[in-house]
Amino acid sequence: MANLVVNATSGINGAGFSIAAMAALDFDNPQIASFTTTFVKVNFDGGLSIELTGTGFGFDFSGVTGTATKLVLLQGGSPAVTLSGFSIAASTVYNAVQAGDYVGLAGIIFGGADTMSGSQKVDTLLGLGGDDTLSGLGGNDSLQGGDGNDVLRGGAGGDQLNGGNGTDTATYFETSGGVTANLTTGTGTGGFALGDTLISIENLSGSQGNDSLTGSTGANTLQGWNGNDVLTGAGGKDTLTGGIGADRFVYAATAHSAVGANADRITDFNRAQGDKIDLAAIDASTTVAGNQAFTFIGSGLYTGIAGQLRYATSGGVTTIAGDINGDKVSDFHIQLTGTIALIGTDFVL
Repeated sequence: MANLVVNATSGINGAGFSIAAMAALDFDNPQIASFTTTFVKVNFDGGLSIELTGTGFGFDFSGVTGTATKLVLLQGGSPAVTLSGFSIAASTVYNAVQAGDYVGLAGIIFGGADTMSGSQKVDTLLGLGGDDTLSGLGGNDSLQGGDGNDVLRGGAGGDQLNGGNGTDTATYFETSGGVTANLTTGTGTGGFALGDTLISIENLSGSQGNDSLTGSTGANTLQGWNGNDVLTGAGGKDTLTGGIGADRFVYAATAHSAVGANADRITDFNRAQGDKIDLAAIDASTTVAGNQAFTFIGSGLYTGIAGQLRYATSGGVTTIAGDINGDKVSDFHIQLTGTIALIGTDFVL
């Protein structure tokens, strides 16, 4: 695991962090300024320095020995980039620095499960392999998770959040203002989501305010946290958690929650907090022109009338079911965690 921290006031050339920016630096005329078995400082022309911390450092006829656990890049004597929490052969770092191969070095250091924080400038953070946590902080950053199940925090600015492979989460938990994030359109507005582009993101974690979170046709996990949130799964087997506040769980089509094992799950429906399940956009009866409202029949059985909405409980799960054509067969299910005696006012019909 690596823990990448980019100096919040400088970054490379005062313009943020990226591997490409490091690779563009001129590491000419290396001179060892300090050397012990646990610390090496190398100065280069142009005010560049690298400090390497670790154990067992040494030079012999076979080359550089020891293990590196921390690397600091300095410009003009001030830290620009600090990498720590990794453990690799010192010779690997030394050879990469000598060759200017920072892309290759990044692949080695950041190939595991990393925690990376950017600066207030424009940063490019690469997770590569492993389950990474990338935080852009300020600036219009590019966060690329790569492989693994990553958590991406863009922070302020219009950021590009690209989860890559795996099941990835974009989180806005740190902002107090509400956000709107949509995995179907890949866009964000409001608060820290303003100007964000969402690519290959499966899960959304909202803010402490009133959020609107929309999933995609895949399986998504949407977490509203505090505030009066609007959560729309939009297809796939979704898990929706509103958190504290009067939350609305929106379904615009029967296809947004399947019948049976692939139905959506609402984990924390709470009538006392003002939660609602919004089915108003679904035409409850395909036998009549226009958009008809559902008729809630409680836990009773279908009677062959289109537009009936019912529920049943079993094994600590409450299942909502609707029949839109009157054939006494459910056309969608929505599952709620817990045994809940639903009433008509729990819904927007």
